[in-house]
Amino acid sequence: MKAFKDLKILVIGDILLDKYIEGTVTRISPEAPILILDKTHTWYRLGGAGNVSTNTAALGVYTFQIGRVGPDKEGKIIHTELDKHKINSMGVLCDVTIPTTLKTRFVCQHTQLLRVDEEDIKSIEHTELAYSIEEYLDTEIQKYDAIIISDYNKGVIYPGLISKILQLCKKHGIISIVDTHNPNLDIFKGYTCITPNKHELETATQTKLTHITDIGDAAYALRKQLNLEYLLVTLSDQGMLLVTHDKTEHIPISQTNVLDVTGCGDTAIAVFTVMLASGYSALDSARWANKAAGVVCGKMGTATITSEELFTAD
Repeated sequence: MKAFKDLKILVIGDILLDKYIEGTVTRISPEAPILILDKTHTWYRLGGAGNVSTNTAALGVYTFQIGRVGPDKEGKIIHTELDKHKINSMGVLCDVTIPTTLKTRFVCQHTQLLRVDEEDIKSIEHTELAYSIEEYLDTEIQKYDAIIISDYNKGVIYPGLISKILQLCKKHGIISIVDTHNPNLDIFKGYTCITPNKHELETATQTKLTHITDIGDAAYALRKQLNLEYLLVTLSDQGMLLVTHDKTEHIPISQTNVLDVTGCGDTAIAVFTVMLASGYSALDSARWANKAAGVVCGKMGTATITSEELFTAD
């Protein structure tokens, strides 16, 4: 087994900034039938690919982040948060043509009242940012034990980059894990593992899936179609389902105290990748990922889990 502290993982994808405005509600507005939130404090968390990175870093793994931010206050906050979590952010580039993606949540007593999104979705393909990222991968990728693509469909991940990452990972024997919101999973054919949720699996297979057996059959067929080593389906309150070349294994949920599911998928992919890169089997890695996701679902907002929390969790 390889110790977490000896691992090097690269996370590449769309970095989001989650802003939380928390307060109390004691009255209804006289202007309209809406709640009035008396703000008590504001806080920030990294979302998207940034949340994946904070999760790998929280486990003690050396983590390098590739992505983009806008030339604004939110972009600076992202860099500050990355530094706070000891994530190497030299690959986080500034794109002057877009604002940083910001999701603002208004919260009262651990309940989200409203979310406001601010973003400008624009692909970086054929830009200087893309050339810089591809050049970095050509020269540096071999030093990583695993690469995680965290694709929120905001423009950082594009077909040419997907092909390059796969080619380089195959060449250097690097684990390649994908969590994508792109409905076209065919473009990730040949990767080590893809981690769709139930809805994404239904979209990819164009099938309405109700029972675990149906989900397993669809996942098994998709794994074979995409020539993946593994397919890990996240099923919310039903846990996870892991497909390997010869079997399908359902892993029931390990946590019933669900406070906030925001970012639980990011935690799952982070822990699965770290365990797999450490030398654990795919099934054991999935079990640990399932346990970790259960722990963070009991926390507010995009959250992380430490190795101590992971190994002492019920």
